[in-house]
Amino acid sequence: MPLIVQDRPVVGLSTRLIDAARSGGRLQLLTPAGTRLTLPAADLLRCADADWVVRSGEEHFDGHTGRRMRWDGAEFVPDGPVPPPAATGLFVLDVAVRHPAAEATGLGGVLEECVAALTGGEVAGWGAAEPVTQRWSRTGLTGFCRERAPRPTKVVVVGGTEVNRAQGALTAVRVTGGVLEHVRVGVVSPVDIEPLFTGLGDRYDLRLALATRLPGRALAG
Repeated sequence: MPLIVQDRPVVGLSTRLIDAARSGGRLQLLTPAGTRLTLPAADLLRCADADWVVRSGEEHFDGHTGRRMRWDGAEFVPDGPVPPPAATGLFVLDVAVRHPAAEATGLGGVLEECVAALTGGEVAGWGAAEPVTQRWSRTGLTGFCRERAPRPTKVVVVGGTEVNRAQGALTAVRVTGGVLEHVRVGVVSPVDIEPLFTGLGDRYDLRLALATRLPGRALAG
């Protein structure tokens, strides 16, 4: 079972974390109590059914739920009830639209609208892992996804402003007669998103529009 120890203020979706999640067995990430995860890293752990173990002194807790955990000689296991969930302060927006299968179809426009509405800023960069390596370019992103088609493509994205940063992921999936673009963006400060949803519904084939708060410990905003 992979056990990764990270002693840093913020843990992102690194290639090491991605490889460990794919290696088989239940991944466990061990961090100090003050560490925060980025949204893409937290999503990977949830999707991979992995554990985020937080060390506080001599005690250990589940980083998502706050449940006490203990070392049994081979792995960390639950050791007590799950406490009531608490809001993390990270406001998460999920939007999915369906694009037609056409040469002129481009990706990233929905992401730009979401980041602008949520933060007042722009998308800054994207990449296959964190930290991102590519400056933002809708043309570059679209070309990357087309090269990988018909396989699904998922990239990490960042943007926003200094006071309200945005982080998340964009996934492109080939569907019958088109492409489904799924944008998942998290920010610290919630906003009025009703105008955004209305506008997206007018301009796109909108398939999903959902706003939530993640339960658990604070993530990196």
